Formats: sequence, C-alpha cells, structure tokens
Amino acid sequence: MTAETKEEGIKQYQEAKKISNALSMNMREFTTNSEGVRAKIAKVDRCSEAVAKVLGIQWRTDEDKLVIQCVAQPSAKITKRTVLHTNASVFDPLGWLTPLMLRNKCFFQSLWIKSYDWDEILTEEDQEQWKKLCDSINNFRMEMPRGVANKRGVHQLITFSDASTSAMAACLYVKQGNHQELLVAKSKLPSIKGVHTIPKLEMNALTIAGRLTLTTYEELKKIISVSTVYLLSDSEIVLNWLKNDDPTKVTGVLVSNRVKEIKRIAAKFKEEGVKVYIGYISTKHNPADCATRGLTAKELYDHIWWRGPEFLSKDQKDWPEETRLFEIPAESAEVLQISVQKEETPVINVGRFSSMLKLKKTVAYMMKFLRRVTRNLPDVAKERIRKTFGIGAESEQTRPLEAVDMRQAEKVIVKVHQKQYYSIITANTQRKLNITLDSDGIWRCHGRLGKSRLPEEAKKPVFIAPNSDLANLIIQEAHGKYHRSTAHTMAEVRKRFWIPKLRQQVKKVIRTCTACQRYNNLPFRYPPLAELPKRRVVQSRPFQDVGLDLFGPLKTRNAEGIQAKAYGCIFTCATTRLMHVELITDDTTTSFINAMRRFMSRREVPKTITCDNAPTFLLAERILTDSLVEAQADGQIGDFLTNAGIKWQKITPYAPWQGGFYERLIKDVKWALNKSLGRRVLDEDSLRTVLVEIESCLNCRPLSYQEEDPDELVSIRPIDFLQNRIVISYTVDESQDDVEDPNFLPATERAQLRTHREAEQALRASYDITEKFWKVWNEAYLTSLREHHKKYLQQGRSSPKKPRLGQVVLVEDPLLPQNGWRLGRISSLEKSNDGEIRQVELRMSNGRTTRRPVNTLIPLELGEECEEEVSRSQSRAAEETSEDRAAEETPDDRAAKEIPEDRAAGETPGQNRRPRRITKKNYPYSEEE
Repeated sequence: MTAETKEEGIKQYQEAKKISNALSMNMREFTTNSEGVRAKIAKVDRCSEAVAKVLGIQWRTDEDKLVIQCVAQPSAKITKRTVLHTNASVFDPLGWLTPLMLRNKCFFQSLWIKSYDWDEILTEEDQEQWKKLCDSINNFRMEMPRGVANKRGVHQLITFSDASTSAMAACLYVKQGNHQELLVAKSKLPSIKGVHTIPKLEMNALTIAGRLTLTTYEELKKIISVSTVYLLSDSEIVLNWLKNDDPTKVTGVLVSNRVKEIKRIAAKFKEEGVKVYIGYISTKHNPADCATRGLTAKELYDHIWWRGPEFLSKDQKDWPEETRLFEIPAESAEVLQISVQKEETPVINVGRFSSMLKLKKTVAYMMKFLRRVTRNLPDVAKERIRKTFGIGAESEQTRPLEAVDMRQAEKVIVKVHQKQYYSIITANTQRKLNITLDSDGIWRCHGRLGKSRLPEEAKKPVFIAPNSDLANLIIQEAHGKYHRSTAHTMAEVRKRFWIPKLRQQVKKVIRTCTACQRYNNLPFRYPPLAELPKRRVVQSRPFQDVGLDLFGPLKTRNAEGIQAKAYGCIFTCATTRLMHVELITDDTTTSFINAMRRFMSRREVPKTITCDNAPTFLLAERILTDSLVEAQADGQIGDFLTNAGIKWQKITPYAPWQGGFYERLIKDVKWALNKSLGRRVLDEDSLRTVLVEIESCLNCRPLSYQEEDPDELVSIRPIDFLQNRIVISYTVDESQDDVEDPNFLPATERAQLRTHREAEQALRASYDITEKFWKVWNEAYLTSLREHHKKYLQQGRSSPKKPRLGQVVLVEDPLLPQNGWRLGRISSLEKSNDGEIRQVELRMSNGRTTRRPVNTLIPLELGEECEEEVSRSQSRAAEETSEDRAAEETPDDRAAKEIPEDRAAGETPGQNRRPRRITKKNYPYSEEE
C-alpha cells in the first residue's frame, strides 16, 4: 500500500486491520518508511526489523531502498540440472539483473546444444567455464530507490531495445521532469533451431519492447498519468520497415506480422490519448546493448543501465539529432467481401450407408411409409409429396419389397443426388457430355451410340457427380463380392451410370478394399542392413561367441540293427569361423545339456550363444529344433546357463539372415553328408566319426583368398587359431598301421623335439605364427568381407511405408495359402542401434504376442469399423484361458515354434505370395520320412 500523506497511511492501516479482524485474521508485521505512521501502528502489529522483504526483495525502510542481490554458487556436482538450479535461485522479478544473468543463461542453452542429459556430469572444460561465470557475478549487491515517480505530474515511458546473436532485450525507464529510473527489463534468447539474421532479431526485440511498454502502461495508468511513449532502437533497417506501408512483399511474413503488431500497439496508445514515437539510438547510448552481451558484477555497478543515457534528463527537443523521432503510420485496413451460400441438408444422407443395397432398401421402406402417412392428406399435398419423392400410386401397403420398389428407390436416390450436386451440371458440362433431362426428371448423358444394340441404360447413362458418396457406393457395388479388376469394374459401372474421372475413383476403391489388400499390398521394405555385430569383427579367443543350431533328423542304426533317429548340434565361432559338431541321440533336455557340457569341456565356456528360433517353410515336416526352443524355457537349462555365465541371444523369428554365420555351415555339413553317404545308414559310432571328420575338414577350409605368389600373405584357416599349421590328411591304411604301434613317431617329429632349446624355439615360433594369423585375419579376412557386402536385403517388391504403432498388418505364413494368413496389430516398435526399425512385436488375434521382421508384414489400410473389429477380437482372445488357447492352436502358432533348417545367409523367401510346393527327396540325412 502506498499513500501520499501520513494521515492517508494511518487510515489505510486502520482499514486493513478492520477488514482482517472481520475475517478472523490477524494481520500484523506492518512496516513503513515514515516514522510518523510507524508510531501510530500498534506495537504488536509493528515489524521489529528495519529490513523487510517485498516479494522476495529486501526493503530497507530507514532509507526507503530496495536491495538487489545475486548469489551464484556452483554446486559440487555440476550437471545440467544443477546449472538450472543455480540460475533459478537468483530472484529477479523485474529484470534488473538481466545483463548479469545473460551469460549464465547462454551457457545453459549451450548445454542443450551439446545434448547433455539432466544428471550427466559436464566435461572439465565446461565445468571450468561455469565456475568462472559464477565467480564473475557472485555476491553482487545494489541498492535502488523504491520510489521511481510520484503520482503528481506528467510522466513519460522510454523503452530501449537491442538484439545480438546471443539475446534480444528491452529496458523501460519512467521519466518525470529531469529525473528517470529503470522500472522493468526483459530479455529472451533466440531459438537454437534454425538460423536468425540480426535485422529479424532486432525486429523481435522492438516487438518485445512494445509489448513490455503496453503491459507496463496498463498497470500504471490507474496510478500515474502518462503523456508520451518512446520506442528507441539502434537498427535503422527495422525503423525503415516500420515506415513502409506494406513490408510483406519485401521482408516476408515474420517481419510483416511484427510490424502489424507494433502498429496495433501504437494504435492502442493513441486510443488512450498517449503519443507514440519511434526513434533511433546509437549503440553507445543504448542501455539495452549490455543486456544482449552481458556484464560482470564489477562492470554493472556504474553503468548507464540504471539511469539510462544522460540526454534522457533533458527535454525531447534537446536530444541528439541522430534520434530522428517519427510517428508510426496507421495500419491500413483490409476489407474482405465474402458471399455465404447456405448449404441445404440433403434429404438422404448417403454417407451413412456402407452399401448400395442397404441404401436402396432404406429408401424403399421410407417410400412405403410415406404412402401410408399420406393417405389421409388432401390431394394437393399428397400429389406434391409424391412428385417430390417419386412415389407411385400403388395402393397395396403390406406387400414385401419387390424389384419395382428397388428401382423406384434408386430413381429417388439419383434425383436427390443430382439436386444436391446441381452446381456441377453447368452449361459447359451439359455441352461437353450432352446432358439432358429425361421424362422422370433424371439427368442423362447422350453419346453417339444411339444406333448400337446396347441397352437403353447403357446408351444414355445416368450422370453421377464425381468423388461423391453415391459414386463410391455405385463403384463398390460394381466391384462386387468377387472383387473385379479396374477395367472390369469400370465396364460394370458404365452399363448404367456415367461418372467423370471414373478410373481414379475405381482405383481408390480397390486400393481401400480390405480383401483386395490381402493380395495386392506389398510388405514393408527392410531397412539397410546394419553393421556387423562387434563379436564378428573384434579379435577374441576361439569360441568366445558362438552360434548354435540343430539339424536333422539323421538316420542311424542301433546295436540291434533297428533304424533310429539322431540329430546334429553345431557350435560356430562368430570370430574365427571355427565349428564344433556334436551328435545327439534323442531330443530330450538331458541329451542337449550333455552336448553343451561336452562342447564347453573341450572348447571353454562361451560368453554368448546366438540361437535361431525362426520357423522353416522349405520342409514340410517339423524338425527337432523344437527341443531347442523348449530347452530355453526349461528350468534346468536356465539354471545351467546362469551358473555358466552365458548370455543367450535369440534372433527374430522368420529372420534367418540374422543367423547366417551358422546357417551357412549347416548347409556345408549337410552337403558333405549327402554326397559322402548318399542312402547309406550308419551305426551311431560310425555316424559320429563321419561328423567329426566333416568338422575337421571344414575347419581346414581357407578363410581368405589364396594368392598365386608364395611371398604374399598366406591364407588362414579356422583350425589355425587352435592348432597352428596342423595337416589333417591321411589314408585308412596308414591309420591302421599306426594303431598297432601307438608309441610310433615319425623321424621328422623326433628330430624336431630332440632338445629342450629346440622346444623353446618351437614355442616362440608358435606364438609368432599365432600373431601372424591374427594379422592376416585383420588385414585379409576382415577386408575381404567387403566383397560380399550387401546394403539391402534381397527382398523383391516392397512398400516404402514405415510401420507405425497400432497398425493392422497381414502376417506372412509360407505354410498357409495367402487367404489363410492371419491379421495382427503392431504393439511395439523395436529400434536398432542405428535408429532403424527392423523388427516389431505383434499382438495376434488369439491374444498372443510374437516378433516378426518388417519385411514379412503387409500393411492394411482398414477403416475405423475394421480396426475396432480387430481390437474387439484381440480383447476377447486375451480373456481366454491358456487351456483354450492350446486347444485352439492354429498352423501359424505351430509354425512359430519352428526354426529354418537349411536357409543360407542372405537367402530370403520370395515375394510370390503363392504357397510353395514341397518336393520330397529321398535323402536320409536332410529330411524325415
């Protein structure tokens, strides 16, 4: 509360106490800068301290001054959150500390540009910069007089604006006589998005100044009298824009809008009787300049920021000539003439019907109803209604709908439609299409087919407006339940109707037809192949990262000579391409665990195991890899892998290319089995021996190109990473001779290990050879992988659309014909490290969730009704019990358990949507009989 006299101050105190007592409130802690008023305040209500707080700012009542302080202490842990906390702790409601806080605000904005997280520790360089900024403004203290003007006399509001690449600012001063004080200031940082030119920033700064002046005036006009307002800027470009009557053609929309806003602000001042002047101020005299560049605490103490330039204390006529004040020209008024045409509501809302048949039936029943209700009307009214709706004079009201009723209803529908779209049937259209009215009042198109033997309806088709609801229903009816092609549908429509631009409308209907989309739509395009995983291209110990898969069944004979089944389990090193093959006699969990134990006992425990869980569609029978999927969910194997410290990585179902590094070796193993054994069936021991020999043979294959020049880099083999330069080449006879003498050693080997020194030399040579192998692996093998580089997956025709959350898709299933493929809804988008979406999570109609690569999903454009129907079916399925789901298992659910057996790396199912025919080959080692 403020008062001009002591008596008025005492009266305000007494009234305040009276109001608070009436509300049962004890208002106290009164303080004042007048000792006379303080003496009249009761001691219990008086503030005992000489320094009080007004809106968080200290007020020294003895000297009637406001104390402005700035305490900026950096936190021990400097993050983006603590930087914001430090800036927000400086309370400055009127913007007096704007020059002091600018650099701190700009520093905080730079943290956004550098993409810091909220609790991420800043770099040492940024921390040092922040500490220096805080030190430059810390412990600032300034005392400002509380009273900047009195109520008597005439006042002026003078606002300065400026802008730089760092900030836009404005500061407002109240002048009375030859005294002026800073009242309020405001600043704003430019957006970090986009590039801003200095003139446009200056234009924004002047707009901020105008808004600030208007807001301040609205608050002060009830207290003081303001006669003149000055808006001063140091940008001559901006001042020229304001002098231009229509800057839109020269400056663009942004500047034009700002000019219009400033002119509207000036117009409001003029309505209040306040004069508004715009002028130029040099940069050295502009106090707002420091608010766009920043000042330290030491620089701010004695600065023109607090009082403004010296010439403000003089009369306006004594200001520098460079100020060049002018009044803003009035904003030109734009008059826009609009003619409004009342839209008539159609009698029949065709858009509410989903088919032409339903529409005709509804209109036919409506006509029967009108016949009944018009029986007792006067003949004149009855005739007018019948003529309007084309109602016949049949007297029988209870008979069912007949063909004549449907034809009559169609005529009524066409009449209402042509009346609604009468504006389309212009004179030009009538002349081009030769449109005339027939005896029933229907517009028909007359061509040059009058002498043909076509039906009369085809010679003179009914005109239907293009892109209308009725046109869509007619096209849908012609498209029919047999889903005719574009040409066939057009021919069917033109038997009775003529719709301009028919082809594009037919294509649109077919494109949105749900049944046609199942056959015509293309799957999503698979994104560019990602980088090879780290485990494939980084040096590591053999079998540190392995790929695991099962193949078979393989035929074998037991001890009694009865045929039995066995299965192969392959372990492939992702780095060295080594392979290890185990023979499993059955598909139980115990056999699988034993194979894992044998592998880890001889090859060490791997860190990661990559497994293929995708279904196969090349073989008709199910393969044993079901046991692998079941084993992963088995509690025994889960505990076993946890104790071993192994991380199990499963690839996406139906994405065999993700496990191509072990699928390719399975193909080689099966190829060797088929070529070496043919139709023979071996016993278990012989089959295990053959698998081990195939393993050793494939481990000796060259990984890099063999150069013709022997001095070039040698070719490396997978086995070299385990046993340097081992040669596995022997005949059956030689092995039989060695069995008789197990202690036999060739003379060359005895000579190599003759002395201890030679053994040490051999050991050092082995280390050197190993290092040489890794050098060749890095220089020759890794770079040779570039020769087989493919940026995109071999997919065929695809859709460029991107999958989106909640979208309904058709899920490919090669085991079923295309009309049996199931619908699913995308419930989650799984992004790779590079941000691309290569796989999604689907919620199927039975309530289950599954993962699929995007190139096996066909997007469907369904209407709202279809979308709701899919959602309802999924909700019902989610409520089913697990027993019901197991009983209702479909081929698609069974296929989700299958794993592709002989899909090589890079091979993908073709985009021919017809089911594949499975050819049976009598290969005992490739398929089950």
